[in-house]
Parts: sequence; structure tokens; C-alpha cells
Amino acid sequence: MRAYAEAYTDESIQIVAINTPKASAEELGHLLKYDSTHGRFPYNIRYGPDWIDLCGKKISLSDVRNPEGIERDDIDIVLECSGAFNTIEAASNHKYAKCVIVSAPCNGCNDTIILGVNQEKLLSTRHALKEVGKNRRDKDFPIVLSAGSCTTNCCAPIMYALNNAIGIEEGFVTTVHSYTSDQNLLDNRHTDRRRARTAATSIIPTSTGVGKLLGQVIPALRNNIGAAALRVPTTNVSLIDFKFEAKHRTSREDILEIMKIAEKAHPTIISVINEELVSIDFNHTSYSAIFDATQTEVINGKFCRIVAWYDNEWGFANRMLDIANIISLSNNQR
Repeated sequence: MRAYAEAYTDESIQIVAINTPKASAEELGHLLKYDSTHGRFPYNIRYGPDWIDLCGKKISLSDVRNPEGIERDDIDIVLECSGAFNTIEAASNHKYAKCVIVSAPCNGCNDTIILGVNQEKLLSTRHALKEVGKNRRDKDFPIVLSAGSCTTNCCAPIMYALNNAIGIEEGFVTTVHSYTSDQNLLDNRHTDRRRARTAATSIIPTSTGVGKLLGQVIPALRNNIGAAALRVPTTNVSLIDFKFEAKHRTSREDILEIMKIAEKAHPTIISVINEELVSIDFNHTSYSAIFDATQTEVINGKFCRIVAWYDNEWGFANRMLDIANIISLSNNQR
């Protein structure tokens, strides 16, 4: 909601409804107005029993646990952010919509879209959504897309540019990630014994699916990239530390030039910095990847190490909206 209010003022997309179980309008309004990470909301909001008003635009609220129980005829696109419906079968229960964009890896989805890598795949989605018209009950709908993950959105555009220019023989990415709400505030039971521990007091090794997901969006890297995660005691902003063997001899200067070209090609996705900054300096930045030139190293022309930062909350929220916006613009032009 905050990213929508700050980034999409041209009305190219409109939020008309929010469904979230066990949350009142008053609770949602309060959490929107005051945010421990991103600060106070800069716009006026009002709320009633089943609505919230954002800058004069009323958005309806509902409390339905199963998507099959939602009945709407005014929604084209659903942003599925609950974390509970991350398969194509589950996400397809949003039968009232034309398209569902899942904010996580989604097993069996029609496509995983990472802007800066394979956004051209949205052309077929545009065409399909134009064709469906008002027939929301068509057996082939909704189309289910995945926006991947915040880490994949950071890794993929950079690896795509590097692989196209110098080739990646094999590599390993470590994401140093802020703790998230799937960890425990204090030691308690958890399916992951390490994530069972207090999030704010330890560096916590855990798993990540980014390696597998990278192979889906960049087929040339399938089975070539390993991955691991370290959860650290910060509330927001993460980084990737990627070490790889280049197929062709290269240099630090070559890599920096490759990333500058990528930045020009995707100015809202990739940013290149050359300052000695720390994680807090990237809070509330909307880029998918902020390439840190100061951390680039090449050994013997083949072994390379790069680092990129990302706001794992704000950046990913903007990518969800970007994908919806691309699809929405196509519908407005039909």
C-alpha cells in the first residue's frame, strides 16, 4: 500500500480491495500510518468498518480466509501476498480475477517474472488478458505469475548481465538477510531449529531457494549456482555476496563497465554505487539491486567476487506493482 501511494500516483493501476483475515480497518490504518522501518506514512488516511480511504480513494476491506469465498467483478489482478497459496492450484482459487501475481516462488505457475531479465514474457500475458475480456470464468484463467523473491530480484539482473558478457562457469551466492517474521522473537518451537532461536541476537544460517529459482529464470545457469542464507540482527536491507568462476578472462574494470551498461539499460532496477556505505543507507530504496563497486574483486582473471545491496521490503513491493502495472497498461490500451 505504501509503495502504491508513493510510486503510482498516475492512476495506471488502482487498488480497489484488500482481503486480510483477522485484521480490522483500525488495525490496518494504524499499521499503515506508523511503520517502525519506513517511518510515518506521508499521506492522510481514514477508515471505516469495512473500508480504508487513501488520499480520497476508498478501498474496500474483507476478511475471507479462502480465496474461493471472494466474490468480485471489479478486479483484474490479485497480488497474492499471504504466503499461504504458493502453488498454481492454490493461487488459481482466485477465480474472480484474470491474473494472480504471487509474492514468492510458486510451484507450477505459468511464469516467474524477474524484471531486468525476462520481462518480455509479459507480452503473452498482455495478449491473453486482452482476449479474455469479461469472461472471468474461462478455464484457462486466472493466469498465475510469480514475482520470485526479493533475493532473486537482486541476483538475477546482475547475473544475467555478467553471464551474457563474460559467462559464469559456476558460482555460489550467500545472501546476508535481515531477519523476517518467519523467525522467532524469542526462542520457541520452529520447523527450522536455527530459526527457532531469537532473531535479534544471532547470525542464523538457513536455507534459500534462490539457486533453484535462478535456474528457472536464467536457463543457462541451471545447476551452476549454489546458494545459502545468513539471517542477521537487522530489521531491513540485505545483500548478496556472489563468488563465481568466469568463462572468459576478465578484470575488475570489465565487471564495473558491464554493470554500468546494465544500469543504463534498467535504470529503475539496477543502481551502481562507488561509496563506502552500510545497510541502513539503502533503507527505502526501490531498486532490485544496488551494485557495490567498492566490493568487486577479480583474482587471476577468472575468480570473481561481487556484492549488491537490496531493500528486501521496499524494492520487492515495487517490483510486484511494476508487474501489475505492465499488465494493467496493456488492458487500458485494448
